[in-house]
Amino acid sequence: AVMKRCGIYYMFSSFCTGWAPNQCRYATADRISGRWSMLTDIGDHTTFHTQPAFILPVGEGTDKKYYYVADRWDGDNYDNSRYVILPISFTEDGIPSLQYTDTFQP
Repeated sequence: AVMKRCGIYYMFSSFCTGWAPNQCRYATADRISGRWSMLTDIGDHTTFHTQPAFILPVGEGTDKKYYYVADRWDGDNYDNSRYVILPISFTEDGIPSLQYTDTFQP
């Protein structure tokens, strides 16, 4: 999942583990075709039992917020698979953070 914030591109990715959740990692770049940083862990060791699908931007200007939208797969019963939506917060230096919450309120 790729997004752009304050002139910086962010790419959120997971490993190839099939249905199994794993550690999400992110990288940054000044240009989408430019040199990307090393991957850095974000979230817990299973990214709250999810795999990234896309980043949802909401709002405009300084009020813009970003949400991590992820798949929570159920390999035993595909119909029980769900989306999880978590807010992404950023430090003043642009470092993203994911915190788990049971409810989504934009």
